[in-house]
Amino acid sequence: PLLLSLLLRRRGYNVIYLGADIPVRSLELTIKTTRPALVVLTAQQLHTATGIFEMGQVLLAERVPLAFGGLIFNHLPELTEVIPGHFLGNRLDEAVRQIERMMPTPPLRPATRTVAREFVDALHHFQERRSRIEAEVWKSMEQTGMPQRHLVGANSSIGRNIIAAVTLGDMDYLGPDLEWIEGLLVNHYQMPVHLLDDYLHAYYAAARIHLGERGRPILRWMEQLIGIESDQTSERVEQPVERRRSSDLR
Repeated sequence: PLLLSLLLRRRGYNVIYLGADIPVRSLELTIKTTRPALVVLTAQQLHTATGIFEMGQVLLAERVPLAFGGLIFNHLPELTEVIPGHFLGNRLDEAVRQIERMMPTPPLRPATRTVAREFVDALHHFQERRSRIEAEVWKSMEQTGMPQRHLVGANSSIGRNIIAAVTLGDMDYLGPDLEWIEGLLVNHYQMPVHLLDDYLHAYYAAARIHLGERGRPILRWMEQLIGIESDQTSERVEQPVERRRSSDLR
C-alpha cells in the first residue's frame, strides 16, 4: 500500500496514506471528512479480506468507489466477486494503470455475487456460540497436557478463520484438507503434532453440540477436514467420532 501511494503521488494524485490495520470506524470518519474520489484497500490474508468486504458495504452506501487488491485475491480470485469494488489485478504496476484508467471519476461497482443467507445466519450463530464451543474444547483437552498458550492460540486462530470464511460466504476459502491448519497451528503456534488430531475432533464435537443445524456450513467443512461422514448435526455427540490422522487425508 505504501509503495502504491508513492507511485500514485509521482503521477500527480493527491494521496492520503492511512497505514495498516485501520479500524472501520476510523476509516468511516476519514471518508466523511475528506470525501475521496477513490478508496484503495489491500489484504494479504483471508481474515483481513473480511475488513475490505465490510468496508465495501459502508463505501457503497456512502457512494464512494472502492478499489482493492492483495495476495489473498491472487490466491483466491473468486473472492473478488463478493467485494463491492474494482479489483486492481495481480501486479503493482497493473494496479497503478487500473487506477489511472478509472480516474478522475471512478464508477461505483457493486459485488457480482452476494453471500447466501445460510452463511449470514451461520455467522451470527457462530459468533453467539463461539465462547461456549471454546469452553467445551478446553474441557475436552484438559487430559491431553496441551499447554494453555497453544490452546489459546489455536482457538483464536481457528475461530478467526471460520468467521472470515463464513463472512465471505464460502468455507472452501479455508481449503478442504489439513495442510493450511497444520502449518498454522503446528508451525506458527507450536502445537504438538500428535495433539492436532485430538484438538480438531474436540472442536468439531463442541461445534456439533452448540451450533446444530444453523451451523451447517461450518460443520460440513469440519467433517471434510477431519474425514468423517456427515449425519444429523442437531443430535448431541455422545460417542467419540471415528478419527483419521492427517496423513490419511493427503
